[in-house]
Amino acid sequence: MKRAVFLLFLSCAFVVQSQVQHLEGRLSVYPSGTSPDNGYNGNIVVTKPIASGQHINLIRQGQFPWSIGTVYNSNEFAIGSGKANDFDFTTPYFVIDITGRVGIGTTQPDEKLTVNGKIHAKEIIVSLNGPLADYVFNHDYKLRPLHEVKQFVQTHKHLPDIPSAAEVEENGLSMGEMQNKLLQKIEELTLYMIQQQDEIEELHAKIEQLEKGK
Repeated sequence: MKRAVFLLFLSCAFVVQSQVQHLEGRLSVYPSGTSPDNGYNGNIVVTKPIASGQHINLIRQGQFPWSIGTVYNSNEFAIGSGKANDFDFTTPYFVIDITGRVGIGTTQPDEKLTVNGKIHAKEIIVSLNGPLADYVFNHDYKLRPLHEVKQFVQTHKHLPDIPSAAEVEENGLSMGEMQNKLLQKIEELTLYMIQQQDEIEELHAKIEQLEKGK
């Protein structure tokens, strides 16, 4: 009987009424056998500095912390370097905004993935929004006469269907679209060469006929 009462007492002692719990200040978790100090060495610190976003600092002794959380005055989730006093988190290396866009080296991604810097990759596969430029070889494709191409280049200083330098500077360059346009121009050049070869062979045939008629 005494044992049953004791077990009931223990079970009641560990029941916590469901309610909102509040913690004012930082919550610091540090390794056993050590104690926290003003540098938060070796700690995990959950903090919300003044006028900043909520973030977690992972701190190693003598090193600047890695910060994970929301960027200063924004709703962006980010990973980057904070400061030992956990006050600032303003220049993250990696962010995700509330629309799901990812930024690397920027806190303002404008596409699904925005990278402010170089990308090193072994291979890049681009899916085109439209058909490959092989439509140039269709019988109904209207190939510009070369004199029209010459006039266009002299007037606009770039090839037809190719963006100008000013357009690229303002809007950037779509890799997939540009590769397809370059393929279009290569295939058009091939058609021009075929036309010229046909004309050359026709001229050779006429010359041979003239020489035979002498």
